[in-house]
Amino acid sequence: MARIARIPRRYKPRIVHFHYVDLLSLYPWVARLVSGADVFFTDHGSRPEGHRSERASLPRRCVARAINWPGTKVICVSGYGYRSLVDRGLFPEGRCQPIYNGVDLSRVVESRERAAAFRRRFSIPEGRTVITQVS
Repeated sequence: MARIARIPRRYKPRIVHFHYVDLLSLYPWVARLVSGADVFFTDHGSRPEGHRSERASLPRRCVARAINWPGTKVICVSGYGYRSLVDRGLFPEGRCQPIYNGVDLSRVVESRERAAAFRRRFSIPEGRTVITQVS
C-alpha cells in the first residue's frame, strides 16, 4: 500500500483510475486519503461460461461497500459484466457504469475459409459461439 500511495501523493492527480486489480481492496482509501482524487476502477473481469450472479449476503454487501466507499465509479466493459456486478449488490448501482470496449468491425473482411481454419486450429466445434478478449 505504501508503494501505491507514493504515486498519488507525489503527483496529486484529480482522478486515480485502477485497472486489473481486485475491486475489493484498500486502494480507493489510499488514493483518496493521500490525494483527495476521485477513484475509478475498470472491471475487466470475465466470468466463466454458465456463471449466474446472485445477490451477496447482507454482511458481505456491507463490508464491500465500506471498503469501496471512497470509490467514485466502477466502469464495466460489457453489459454482462455490469449486470453481474450490480446483481451481486457489492457496489451501488448508481456507481457502476457500462462503457463498452470498441472495435471497428467495418475494416474486417469476412471470410468463411479463415473462420473454419480458426475453428480447426483451436478445436472449436461448428455452431459454438466464439467470444474473444484482447487485453
